[in-house]
Amino acid sequence: LIVVEAPMGEGKTEAALLLAEAAARVGQSGLYVGLPTQATANQMFGRVERFLTRTRPDRPTNLMLAHGEASLVDRFQRLVAREVYDPKRGPPAGQVRAEGWFLSKKRALLAEYAVGTLDQALLSVMLVPHAFVRLYGLAGKTVVLDEVHAYDTYTGTLMESLVEWLAAAGSTVVLLSATLPPARRRELVAAWQRGRGLTPEDANACEYPRVTTASDLGATARSFEPRGRPLSVALQPVPDDVERLTARALAAAADGACVGWICNTVQRAQEAYRRVRHFGTTLLLHAALLPEDRARREQQLEDWLGPEEPGRTRPAGCVIVGTQVLEQSLDVDFDLMLTDLAPIDLVLQRTGRLFRHERRNRAPNHPDPHLLLIRPEGPWSTVQLDDVAIVYARLLVRRTLQVLEGRHTLNLPSDIAPLVEAVYSDPFVPADDALYGAARDYTGKQLVQAFLAKQKLMPSPSVEDDPFTDLQVFLREDDDPLLHACLRAQTRLGRPSLELVCLERRDGLLYLDAGDPQPLDLAQEPDPTLVARLVRRSIATSRPALVHALAQEPPPPGWQGSALLRHRRLVVFDDGRAHINGVDLTLDPELGLCLAHAGAE
Repeated sequence: LIVVEAPMGEGKTEAALLLAEAAARVGQSGLYVGLPTQATANQMFGRVERFLTRTRPDRPTNLMLAHGEASLVDRFQRLVAREVYDPKRGPPAGQVRAEGWFLSKKRALLAEYAVGTLDQALLSVMLVPHAFVRLYGLAGKTVVLDEVHAYDTYTGTLMESLVEWLAAAGSTVVLLSATLPPARRRELVAAWQRGRGLTPEDANACEYPRVTTASDLGATARSFEPRGRPLSVALQPVPDDVERLTARALAAAADGACVGWICNTVQRAQEAYRRVRHFGTTLLLHAALLPEDRARREQQLEDWLGPEEPGRTRPAGCVIVGTQVLEQSLDVDFDLMLTDLAPIDLVLQRTGRLFRHERRNRAPNHPDPHLLLIRPEGPWSTVQLDDVAIVYARLLVRRTLQVLEGRHTLNLPSDIAPLVEAVYSDPFVPADDALYGAARDYTGKQLVQAFLAKQKLMPSPSVEDDPFTDLQVFLREDDDPLLHACLRAQTRLGRPSLELVCLERRDGLLYLDAGDPQPLDLAQEPDPTLVARLVRRSIATSRPALVHALAQEPPPPGWQGSALLRHRRLVVFDDGRAHINGVDLTLDPELGLCLAHAGAE
């Protein structure tokens, strides 16, 4: 087991790929990289493809993309097309391709190399049919799990079981994080040690950044010097006044700064963007966009604010508004950032998008990074957290306010470890009266989440008897909205959600969008090309009123035979508007899907 804790942008992914290459040289072949989201997996897929092309010039390589919508990713489909070759000559040496036999969702992890979501790996230790096929595919490989701090207790409990089983199966496990709480690191190391039949023991204490390793000989930790230069970020708490925030963002952009504005919800991001979009260079990025729009905007954002490359021109001032997608998946670099209040690890992740790259053309009037932390007014112990608590645990948010009280700078990387440890330490130590109620609620929810996760896991590999004896497989890998949560192989907890296929109605006929000339016949089973186009018109929602109403509606008859469409629900827009169960829906080309209570302005 290798746990790499290092600052944002330090090169953890490159280190993990080099570790996989080193393991291959001593006989451990194969690699799986598990990411938090499909979007991050799609981006990592390109990096792994380039890595394999460089390091495997003498033989063909099979690389799979493992998640539910891999068939829609153009880069992956190009590798699938490469499977066609002259059988007399064999596949070209040095070519990375995707073999068709592995395209089944249960076979993808059997490929020698694969990139996908963490969820695909978690299914290998859950009570689902053929879980052992996935587990067999991961056995003996190097398994890299990125952003391991980014999961709640439910998914974290599943991940501990995965690490334990991978240890028993002889895999090398590489865990990557910039902001991993110490207690979480100890839990993951202990899980690996249990899988090897060892008594759990802590590694020695050492400074951040660090690499912790565990083997049959014990656990050790070593510090290392960060590659990047230390960064001192000016920290300024600001009230949640959208007009003043807008003025601050626009003034900085007019002065040449590239401004990022991260909101905790789609609705807040849409409202912020409405106020800044008249500025010349702006962009909005969140999860309630059509997939093609989101992909196009992500590419535009990387072209503007990615690492310096030939052909890229950084704007002379811009305002980029987004949700958590800006902190997770994009290698972009801002001069000034406004961010909603969040737990400290996420605040630090967002801070890591400031001055991320070495640049020669910074805005002259913004030579230093600035972070504006948007927070409710009042003392940390009594401030109202109703809006924030919808998204994050009150305890973590209030502790974040506590540790940042009176601070005017964030020093990276030296502040990362002590701040994360202060917020994520034992919730009842110290027993502060202002935190006691929040700590009680937080601890209770953690216990419930851990209990729910354990009900869906295979027995531990450390049991003396065969763990597969009398194994009852009862979970379904199914997105059916009518299937009860206790029967679903959930890898994440959250409110029930639905994928909405957004179609436009004109003159009584349905079209993919307002400009499409070809009407759709939903009674006919769509061909693969049309299936892909329909999926690309999908947006997920967890709005209870919509989920409750639409889950009861059957999909169109022609969609029943499509695995990608049968559990999606149709929403018909007239001139970009629809109304369902008291909710007004607007599909705006700039803002994405906007939801409002009927009659609200």
